[in-house]
Amino acid sequence: MLKALSKMNPEVRVLSLAACSLVVLLTACGGGGGGGGGSGTNAPPRPTAGLSDPSLTLQQNQPTAISLAQEMVQTYQLADEAAAAQQLVEMAPGVLDSSTSPAACPGGSGTISFATNGSGYNYTYNACANAGYVFTGSGVITPTVVSSAVTEYDLDFSNVTVTGANAPNTALTGAAVCTPGTSAVSCITTLGGYVWGNDVSYSAGLANGSHQCDCGNGTWNVLFDDFGATSGAAYVYASNGEASVTRLSANTFRVVLTVNGVTTTYDVTTT
Repeated sequence: MLKALSKMNPEVRVLSLAACSLVVLLTACGGGGGGGGGSGTNAPPRPTAGLSDPSLTLQQNQPTAISLAQEMVQTYQLADEAAAAQQLVEMAPGVLDSSTSPAACPGGSGTISFATNGSGYNYTYNACANAGYVFTGSGVITPTVVSSAVTEYDLDFSNVTVTGANAPNTALTGAAVCTPGTSAVSCITTLGGYVWGNDVSYSAGLANGSHQCDCGNGTWNVLFDDFGATSGAAYVYASNGEASVTRLSANTFRVVLTVNGVTTTYDVTTT
């Protein structure tokens, strides 16, 4: 995801994305803009949220700052799907309990019908309500059983439609690995090419929680903090540093990069 940019005008850079092109005006500013020290990103401690440690090595340069801003925009657009999927995959009747088919849904309406497939169950979500969402579609759940106890389960879901106040406008397709706990199940979900932590949430247009990106040169972890269409922050964690990406408006960002102890601030405008 970190793209090499060459032969660029020093003030205007044209960036090709998978779905569109962005014109980016970038300037280094403030807090060691020339590569000097600064106060750091003020990022909170990196949450695990079930995610593995990051392996990507950040570079202290303008193209990295641009890529970070772009990546936050792209993943934000998937956050509503990831949050809905989290509520879908936490439901596992017949695996986490002794329910029989069709099982009532936690939200008080709808059912999940299921039938054995040899290694687990085929699920059918029948207008199944949970946590403000209503799910319709199908999935396949495969438990891992050790000494008669379910230690984890895999759940693959495809083309599951969702309705509700915070529901995405697209069907859900992805996979999750879930671990039962003493009070709740913890699920890590792969959706849209990203791995989403068990703390992901989305409400009123604001994304919170963690995800991991395999950016081509390794993985970085991200924590959304009320990140929305025009405001909020995202914190990026790599193997050699971190970054904060503050959204100032729909298309302006302040990126603070701390790499190997050196902090530099960049203002990025995308149009």
